[in-house]
Amino acid sequence: MPVLSEGRRSMKLPDPPLFDGSTKDGVTIRTLRADICLHTPLVHMWSHIARTTKRRCHGCAPTGGRLWATQGPLVTVTYNNWLVQVENKLRSNADAYLTKDLKIIYVAGRVSGDAFTLISSCLRAMNWHAYETIDKLYGHLEELYGNPNKERNACQAFKDLTMKKKQTFQEFYLMFLRCVANRNISPRDLKDNLNDKLTWKLQEAVATYCNDPAITLSQFMKHYTTNDQ
Repeated sequence: MPVLSEGRRSMKLPDPPLFDGSTKDGVTIRTLRADICLHTPLVHMWSHIARTTKRRCHGCAPTGGRLWATQGPLVTVTYNNWLVQVENKLRSNADAYLTKDLKIIYVAGRVSGDAFTLISSCLRAMNWHAYETIDKLYGHLEELYGNPNKERNACQAFKDLTMKKKQTFQEFYLMFLRCVANRNISPRDLKDNLNDKLTWKLQEAVATYCNDPAITLSQFMKHYTTNDQ
């Protein structure tokens, strides 16, 4: 388990998967044993990262106070999902990654394969193009593997979303929430947006509640669910 200082340990959450850039739309999970000491100087870390990223394993399980990798199949996830896990890890264990170097070391340690090859030169401290902040590293990976049409696709998916006749409200609502999150829509607009995408029959059944500003989205959902039984 990584040690920040004597008597103080981090890595409260399991490590995110390794991103190897195997495809443009997906990545391969290869979770490694989490035993890097965080106080190791930045200049000495890259050889360790380059060696350890060659291991192929999946899953982490706590054993004897350490996180040990367990063998398993390779799994494909999206780059955006990987990024969310990495950002959550750094935020939840912020006390373990107090400097920009520690953050860069950690994120680079979750990159392997072709993706690591593309960023490795910028990980050297003496390089003119070395990453000065973690945002610079994120930005480079986003240029290489991010979806430039993400916002446009999210807007189009939300625009096209309508409840089908044979679809239950619960099934539709799950898809609605996903589109809302992807497009980052304001909560105050959700009730009207939700109502506009329902079947005419369901809209007519709850029209009174839709027009009542005192009815919250949560209460509105209960009326939808009741009328959809």
